[in-house]
Amino acid sequence: MRGLPPTQGRHNKAREEQKLIEVVPMKPLEPLYPRSYDPNARCDYHGGAIRHATERCWSLKYKVYDLLDDELLGFEDKGPQCT
Repeated sequence: MRGLPPTQGRHNKAREEQKLIEVVPMKPLEPLYPRSYDPNARCDYHGGAIRHATERCWSLKYKVYDLLDDELLGFEDKGPQCT
């Protein structure tokens, strides 16, 4: 699996405006919670659902992979950013 750049909020907002990535609401979890459940984390991709952090959202990562594969999304390589 290839690596993705870190999540950056303003870039996510730009993608939402283009409708390439839309919020996918989730129903609230009920006990027994999965091991990955984090009551302090919210996922922007899932409409702020309390479950996991946006940075750890597998659904969002796979959505981005699909957009990359379909060439609807790309990243520019600006080279090293060392100063």
